[in-house]
Amino acid sequence: NLVLAMLWRHPENVELEKVKVVHYCAFGSKPWRFTGKEANMDREDIKMLVEKWWEIYNDASLDFKAEV
Repeated sequence: NLVLAMLWRHPENVELEKVKVVHYCAFGSKPWRFTGKEANMDREDIKMLVEKWWEIYNDASLDFKAEV
């Protein structure tokens, strides 16, 4: 699990290829509100995580399908 603020403050301690869950709980880190002007959000690693978030969000195969 990765709290996004950890990546902001201590990127040397984060191995992104091993991260399975990202917590976007820090102020200004919400992918659905991302404008690119937020503090710390202009880095390439952060942009990559935001892009991956949108890929998952827009993946229709992950949508809930109610059993009938």
